[in-house]
Amino acid sequence: MVIVDFLESIGEEVEDKDSLRIRDRKRFKLGADNGLSSDKLRVYGCYRLLRAGYSLDSMKDLWPSHLGRIENVLGDVHVDGMKRRCKQMLGIEFDSSFKEYINYVSYSCMYIIAQYTAMRPGELVRLESASCLEPDKETGLWLIAGKVEKHQENLTAIFDDYWVAIPIVRDAIRISNILSRLKNNPYIFSRSHTVPNGDAALPLSGSGFDYPMNKFFKGFLTEEDVAEIGFFPYMLRHTLAFQMRRAGLGLPFISHQLKHFGELVGQVEIGRSFSRTTLSYGEIGETISLNGHHGSVDWIKLQAETEFIKGSYDPDGNYTGPLAGEHKATLQKEFAGYMAAGYTKEEVFQFMADQNIAVVNVGSALCYGKKNESFDPSLPCVGGLRCNPNRCKEAVVTEAHAPAWKNIYEDNRSKLSDPSFEPSHDNYRAAMEEARMVLQSLGIEVEE
Repeated sequence: MVIVDFLESIGEEVEDKDSLRIRDRKRFKLGADNGLSSDKLRVYGCYRLLRAGYSLDSMKDLWPSHLGRIENVLGDVHVDGMKRRCKQMLGIEFDSSFKEYINYVSYSCMYIIAQYTAMRPGELVRLESASCLEPDKETGLWLIAGKVEKHQENLTAIFDDYWVAIPIVRDAIRISNILSRLKNNPYIFSRSHTVPNGDAALPLSGSGFDYPMNKFFKGFLTEEDVAEIGFFPYMLRHTLAFQMRRAGLGLPFISHQLKHFGELVGQVEIGRSFSRTTLSYGEIGETISLNGHHGSVDWIKLQAETEFIKGSYDPDGNYTGPLAGEHKATLQKEFAGYMAAGYTKEEVFQFMADQNIAVVNVGSALCYGKKNESFDPSLPCVGGLRCNPNRCKEAVVTEAHAPAWKNIYEDNRSKLSDPSFEPSHDNYRAAMEEARMVLQSLGIEVEE
């Protein structure tokens, strides 16, 4: 959200519309909180360049239509008086917190590009924001053009290759290009300071890659949490490999994304071969060995199902609805029996994931209506908002369903601020109230 919020705050087009909708729904306004605007960013950029020893004439590309204005404000004034004159003549203020915000936007861009391409650190640091994006002539897809670096037997082979640039990655690269002007550094992965006049612009070194990533994580995690992560440069490659395998993508696709071209197994053509090296990424080798054979039930999918079961069938969990007590009592009885037989709670969860469970999960609640063999006219079986304990005696809501109800609440709340939806405001308020009651019954408070 940091990325799309930044672009919209300065009046730039946003490619990732889905992230923009999420930002609007969550009312995420980090740019506004820091007073970000197109004019402020340009003035701030000129201020930084002047401090780094550049002339006003060198800023024509930064703000060509207002160079005279900048000269009036910042010309013939000592560095210490620049901020004061910006405030007096333009009404624009910036301090150390604004610099920290701009730096964090840059760190966020670095993370997104690294995470969604899985490029090696040595490949990432070569990317230049103004030239790395290009469209594919055949498909029209946007690609990142880069240099693949592969070390084998103390030799380094470097050659051109491409990575698909999804919308949020394209947005991140565009921001990096905007920020490159105030840093006077073309490299996306570079230090946050402005390169002094006369000095050469340099990218980060391989050992400097950890710093921006850890700064990014510290934006929403504690120091202790970041230390526990123990970030290392190749972690993001492992993460993307794990998620691609979890999404059901095959080894040839993953090998190509990671640019593993050595030790190919299978036919040497796109979609038919993969690298043995890929098996060491994201626990993929472990996954396949646990499956026993290619094509059996995917282990990662099973892990995801187990996570959901922990939220829905934990005998110590929180549940709401007329049958919540019965649901929890049944679970406690069953688990007590298994644990008396020597099984752990985790093992029981795993057993449940291996079997078909009679209860139907309908997204926002568990439905026990299917246990009635005859037609029950009292069940409002239209799903959606009515599938909750306040509407249906057969519904049981668990902590695993809380995110769905939070989304219902936030999505409807965001529509109240849109004048075009005014005729339906009563319906949105009713939906919010429905979701609020369900969440409160789980002990979760929501912002009014």
